[in-house]
Formats: sequence, C-alpha cells, structure tokens
Amino acid sequence: AHGLEVNLVSYSKGKVKSMPGFDVIKRLPSFVWLSPAASVGSEVTFTVDLITSPGCCVLMNDDPEILDKDLNFIRYLEEINGLFVYETKGESLARPTAATFGVGSGKKL
Repeated sequence: AHGLEVNLVSYSKGKVKSMPGFDVIKRLPSFVWLSPAASVGSEVTFTVDLITSPGCCVLMNDDPEILDKDLNFIRYLEEINGLFVYETKGESLARPTAATFGVGSGKKL
C-alpha cells in the first residue's frame, strides 16, 4: 500500500460558515483520516507555515495512481478555495466611498 500525510493549505481567509471541502475529502477513495484545525465559527488565515495550516489528512491506497489523483484533487480544492465557505459582511457588499479607503471627509459625492 502507498500512503501520504497531506498538510492542507488555505489560500483565503475569513470566518468559517461551513466546511464543504472537508466532507468531499472524506469521500475520496484513498481517505483514511482527517484532522481539521478549523471549525465552523473559527477564523482561517492564509497558510504560511504548519501552524496556519487548516488541517491535515492521511491518504492510503494500493494503487499509487489513485493516491496521486486524490492528492491532486485536494490541491485543486485548495486552489479554488473549496475547503471553506466564509461568512460575508454586509458592508463589504456596499458601494465603496472615500471613507472606505480612509481618505477624504467621508461625505458621499
């Protein structure tokens, strides 16, 4: 059998609303174990080291090609920010003003 320990990477940050990518990882043919370092309601930051990794998982399979496909799929999930859904802030959806960027008097034109 072939195996890997995969340290997960976050290319995004925010307050976690849900974790659909973790459910997908659990369904991979090579999946053995998952240890998330994040949970619903926690803050995730950009991964810059092992401390900021959002978790790790163990993959094992008799077929190294299947193992490789599962690893590549996890890396794809990370790249498309598919591990987490983040809470959105209402103000981030509003039209920006000069005050948004810390310039001017804050008056709307």
